[in-house]
Amino acid sequence: NNNNNNNNNDKVSTRNINENFDNIGNLDKNLKNHQNINNNKTIENNNTIENNTIENKTIENKTGKTIREINDEEITIAYKKFSSNWKELKNDTEQYQFAISFKPSDPDFPFDLKLLHLQITISASYPEIPCEIKILNQSLPQSMKQYIEQNILTRAKIAYKGKQMVMGLIRFLDNNLERLLVDPKITQAFKAKQFIQIVPNRKPQELKLEINSINTNITQINQKKETVSQNNSNNITIDRNIVKEGNNQKDNENESNQEQERDNNNDDEDDEDDEASGND
Repeated sequence: NNNNNNNNNDKVSTRNINENFDNIGNLDKNLKNHQNINNNKTIENNNTIENNTIENKTIENKTGKTIREINDEEITIAYKKFSSNWKELKNDTEQYQFAISFKPSDPDFPFDLKLLHLQITISASYPEIPCEIKILNQSLPQSMKQYIEQNILTRAKIAYKGKQMVMGLIRFLDNNLERLLVDPKITQAFKAKQFIQIVPNRKPQELKLEINSINTNITQINQKKETVSQNNSNNITIDRNIVKEGNNQKDNENESNQEQERDNNNDDEDDEDDEASGND
């Protein structure tokens, strides 16, 4: 019996040992799988970093030409458009930088902004890396200018990746300037005094001034809209009065003509009666 018990115990122990080895083997497989997953993630992350590095890598200009010469066709088109308000700031083999000023093309532009002043920088990596457009107007709050500049950069990456973009981005800014200045994302942030979350390190006094500036601009827009609406209403009333007066005048002329015709008919009848009396 003792021998049988010992044999049974040995069998149980052997089975437990085998199960433990199986568990260890499974654990080892899980560890290897986990390591493979991590390795794959590491490779993916490295590839992503490498791709981002390539995408953002500055392209060296080895042509010996200035950036103006390399992009002469596009820059010449822009110069012809803004030649009267064009100032060249830098021109070498690494950058071409210039400043322009133009009046917003919208005839109903509601802000007191006579000219928009821009500084545009084209690097040796252009157009793979977008040109940089900065707004120079001192009257606009810095936070607002940064918000608009970020919108321009986003537009460049979406619509003009690897393409000529200077004139396209200027047109985009001109066509969307009013919308960007009163964009709810920025005005609501000003009103809620939360713009410090978007642009850090802003002083309370600066925020207060920027909030007042935004509110003033919004008030000006609303006032102009009311004025335009009132003018349209007045014009409609005037037009209606003119039409009414014209109709009344026409009616009077018709009545006058009818009376004249009746008088002529009466005269003809009288003449006929006179002739008949004479014959008699």
